[in-house]
Amino acid sequence: MASLIDPKPKELAATYAYSCQSEIAIYLNRKYYGGRHFLYYTTEYSPLGNPWSSSPAWIYLNLDQAVKRKDYYEPKIVVAKQGLQKGIIAASTKGWIESAVKRRLMAEVQRLDIEWYRPKIVRVKLTPAILATSTQVKRPWASFNEYTVDEVMDADLEVLIESFGRE
Repeated sequence: MASLIDPKPKELAATYAYSCQSEIAIYLNRKYYGGRHFLYYTTEYSPLGNPWSSSPAWIYLNLDQAVKRKDYYEPKIVVAKQGLQKGIIAASTKGWIESAVKRRLMAEVQRLDIEWYRPKIVRVKLTPAILATSTQVKRPWASFNEYTVDEVMDADLEVLIESFGRE
C-alpha cells in the first residue's frame, strides 16, 4: 500500500535573505543614507555550515544578551561599532553624507547608549536585482553560506524579529 505522505518534504529553493541588524544601523541607513542598507546575509536564518559568528540567529542572541546585560565589551558590540564606522566612511565616499556629518557621526557612534545595539532580524526577498549585486563571502570551508549586498532599499526590508529591551 502506498504511503499518503511523501518520504521527505520537498526541498525549498532559497527565496529570502536573512540578516541581523542593530537598531542604530537601520536608523543611520534610513536617516542619512537615503534608505539604503548594506547587508551581510545568509539564505537560512540559522545555517548549519556557517560558524556562529556568521549566523543571523547567533548574532541576534549575542547582541540581545549584551544589550540586556549592558555589556559594552561583548565582542559583537565591538564588531557592530566597527561596522557602523565602516558604513559611515563608505557613505561619505559615495557622497551620501557630507564630510562634516561624517565627522560628527564617527564621534557619536563612540558614545552611543548600548540600547542602540538592540538587534533585529530582517528578511529581504532575493530578487534577480539583489542576486545580481550580491557577492559570496570567501571562507576556507566549502559549505559557507554568507553573502554581501551593497544597496538594499528600505522598502525591501522586512523586520521579522526585534528585541524590546530589558525584561
